[in-house]
Amino acid sequence: MALARRSMMEGGMHELQGACWKWCSKGTYVRSLVYDVGRALGTVAFMASLRRDAIGDFHVQDAWQLQDLISHLRKARDQAQEVEQQDEH
Repeated sequence: MALARRSMMEGGMHELQGACWKWCSKGTYVRSLVYDVGRALGTVAFMASLRRDAIGDFHVQDAWQLQDLISHLRKARDQAQEVEQQDEH
C-alpha cells in the first residue's frame, strides 16, 4: 500500500489516503482486507473505489465501449429482422 497524502480534517483527526493494487484469486474479500488494515492501525479504514481489471480470461482492456456494443446489437437486430422478413415471403 502506498500512502499518497496525509491531511488534517476538522476536529484534528488525520486522514491518510493511499492506493493499493492487489492481484488476488476469487474468494478474496478486498473490503474485509481494508477493514483489517484499519483495525491493525488502530483506526478505521474504507475504500473510496474498487475496480476489477480482470476476471479469468476477460480483461478490461478487451471490453467494448458502450456505444460500440449498442451499434453491434442494433446491426444484429436489423439482420435478424431481414432474415425473418425473407422467411415470411
